[in-house]
Amino acid sequence: MKYAKVPEPIILIDPNTKQSIGTYSLEQYATMFWLNSPRWQTPLTNMASLVKLVAEFKKATGEWMSFEDADYNILVPIIKEPDMEQSKPNLPKPLLYIQLKSYEELILNASATKE
Repeated sequence: MKYAKVPEPIILIDPNTKQSIGTYSLEQYATMFWLNSPRWQTPLTNMASLVKLVAEFKKATGEWMSFEDADYNILVPIIKEPDMEQSKPNLPKPLLYIQLKSYEELILNASATKE
């Protein structure tokens, strides 16, 4: 089992104007870039893991998400090796991605205990 605490949404800054362009939550990021991967459909049994992960990413700021090892072991490769064949971009624009990268680090460095 792995644990990670839901962080505050990130305030995105436009790299050109240096103005806020809004906030982006972990749930939004996970839904857009990880949970829509076609890898959840192969094998079809991965869909059960996807359903559990969707519920974890819906948790409120400050709550602990918990990931069963089997589910986590599917999610990590999706984060580390994004699908390049998707019809949608698999990552945000580079200067925005830099601002959001901490979401990936949070999941990849999830702890075996609630600390």
